[in-house]
Amino acid sequence: MHNALLFDRAGGFVSQLSIQRVLAQIIVITFCGSALSQEISAPGGEFFQNQRQLLPVILAFSGLLIAALSALIVRYIIVLHLRSSKINSLNQLNSAILSSTAYLIVATDTTGRIVTFNKAAEDALGYTADEVVGKRTSALWHDEAEIQTRARALSMEFYEVIDPGFEVFTRKPQKDGVESREWTFIRRDGSRFPARETVTPLRGQDGAIKGYLAVIEDITDRKAQQQALMTSEETFRSAMEHASIGMALVNPDGTWLKVNDALCSILGYDEEELLAMNFQSITHAEDFPRDMEYIARVMNDEIQTYQLEKRYYHKSGQIIWALLSVSLVRDEYGHPNYFITQTQDITERKEMDRMKSEFISIVSHELRTPLTSIRGSLGLIVGAMSQEIPEKIGRLIEIAHKNSERLILLINDILDIDKIASGQMQFDLKNEFVSTLIEQTIETNQPYAHKFAVGLAASGPVDPDLKIRVDAARLMQVLANLISNAAKFSQPGDRVEISAARSGETVQIRVTDHGPGIPEEFRARIFGKFSQADSSVTRKKGGTGLGLHISRQIVENMGGKIGFDTEIGKGSSFWVEFPLAHGDNAIVTEQKPATRQEAVRAAVYEVAAPQVEPHKIPKILHVEDDLDISSVLAAGLRDRAEIIVATTVKEARDQLRNNTFNLIILDIGLPDGSGLDLLENMPEFSHTATPVLILSALETPEEVQQKVSEVVVKSRMSETRIVETILHLIEQHKT
Repeated sequence: MHNALLFDRAGGFVSQLSIQRVLAQIIVITFCGSALSQEISAPGGEFFQNQRQLLPVILAFSGLLIAALSALIVRYIIVLHLRSSKINSLNQLNSAILSSTAYLIVATDTTGRIVTFNKAAEDALGYTADEVVGKRTSALWHDEAEIQTRARALSMEFYEVIDPGFEVFTRKPQKDGVESREWTFIRRDGSRFPARETVTPLRGQDGAIKGYLAVIEDITDRKAQQQALMTSEETFRSAMEHASIGMALVNPDGTWLKVNDALCSILGYDEEELLAMNFQSITHAEDFPRDMEYIARVMNDEIQTYQLEKRYYHKSGQIIWALLSVSLVRDEYGHPNYFITQTQDITERKEMDRMKSEFISIVSHELRTPLTSIRGSLGLIVGAMSQEIPEKIGRLIEIAHKNSERLILLINDILDIDKIASGQMQFDLKNEFVSTLIEQTIETNQPYAHKFAVGLAASGPVDPDLKIRVDAARLMQVLANLISNAAKFSQPGDRVEISAARSGETVQIRVTDHGPGIPEEFRARIFGKFSQADSSVTRKKGGTGLGLHISRQIVENMGGKIGFDTEIGKGSSFWVEFPLAHGDNAIVTEQKPATRQEAVRAAVYEVAAPQVEPHKIPKILHVEDDLDISSVLAAGLRDRAEIIVATTVKEARDQLRNNTFNLIILDIGLPDGSGLDLLENMPEFSHTATPVLILSALETPEEVQQKVSEVVVKSRMSETRIVETILHLIEQHKT
């Protein structure tokens, strides 16, 4: 109908008939003007003749009127064209939107007849626009049963009968302006899919409803996701409720959202009691800061999950240990929603760990001490007294001495593995000169290499300025193990070489042998526990198969790397690598220590004792409850020092009050206390300095190590080296 309309000046519509009437009037006026002119010129037209002078005026007025009306008509036509173009543009835009949207768009008149049916609707329902526009209603793709159900619900809501027809879709939009709900749509082929249909009324300028617009979304995928989520949630809920470990959902503020039976059993509370609490109220005070630190890191998205061992207060007041695993669930906007926690009761495991540590402590003391005495005694016989005993007996003693050393090494390795696994191995990291470490390593391990008729030497000069940050004693333990392996698998007359070189910002120390090399099948597991390439060779040459595993753990705990290169028939080269240390360490001085003892323990805790006259032999107080160890040391120091034994802390105090000593040797574990207790009391007994050596089967705390001259763990140093250390400390004190 648009091409039959014109716009008036005010923007309203003027019918084509009105324009035709205006044109007709113009034609009539023109026609009348021509007739009037003829009458004037006719005979007998006196009246017209008399009015002849008015004719030009009338004709001029008529021409102006015709021109004005013609201009008006032209304006109408131009405005019509412009507005028609705008309407066409809008229609094209609307058509493009309807064609491109993924939503189904259906518009109807007030009776339900379809007037708009877009392409998405065609694709989704299987009908074409030509088949439905002006001919069908939306009931074509609706489920009749759903319509009837909805009609009954609306009838109850509005207290009036709603017929199961088009009114089912329009009653709510008429009242509320819009309605959105889910329906089941039926395609042309009979298949069904879930859809959300939003219906709004279309109103004219007068406010009257002219039709209805339905915007429809296919929610098949959303429904599938919701179903999957529901299934997942049901699975999680079922798993949580029946889990053998404690599980909970916890608010970011710490309050419990949901807890399972296992968690209630662990903590001793019922579900209602826990839901009224927060986890902070039952967390051990010492563990709370670390727990909150982890929570903050998760909330800040620094880590995704965390796990820690912590203590809770049981409802009974008992402290229980738990292994807590925590992850955070966020909402769709990334905001923290709730935590998922898993809690395992490890109280029994902790008790077992305590018992194991106690057992190991007993083993370390009760086995190390007698073994040290046995090895020391046998060592003295094999060494100094070897010429005084028959050859056959000497051979048997040598076998006993060798196997006592193997047993001591095994005990040391087992204890080291336990300390590493429990995190109790201490590392005193300092900047150390690499050249000094290599010199000390060669000096210390030379006797061991000689046992296999193997040479041990540096393969070349080492940069004297190279420093690495390590625990010197632990690194030398690693290098000693590598040298031990290299010597055992070298042929007599061969040489084991140690080298060190800088590579960029790292320093690499190598121990190289010229032995048989490592078999291909063994290389992948060489750093495992009890790993031995050839057990027959190992039995012949000795070893537990634990050394390389312990070495790797030690190196990695000091921030380094360990590896090897090997070639069958040509030998192997094991290396350790550490970052290059820059700058000076306050504990390290530019004067390099000349001996291993000074390198390991430079700080000296000095206690008072008067100076000994030069012509007297040094006097040593040995605080030790195992007299066999004292006897071994006394035999080793015969004619060079006198040993006074105190088997308890009380006896040691009495000796210190009544005598003066050049050296004090302390054991830690004593019947009436710890030898360390004496450290705080020694200044009471005298006023000049004397060195203190701790000789114990127990590990010494780091802070104590810094206070004494030397720390030696029984069984980790041979009796010969212990004697050398004692004499060195005495000599050092004299100077």
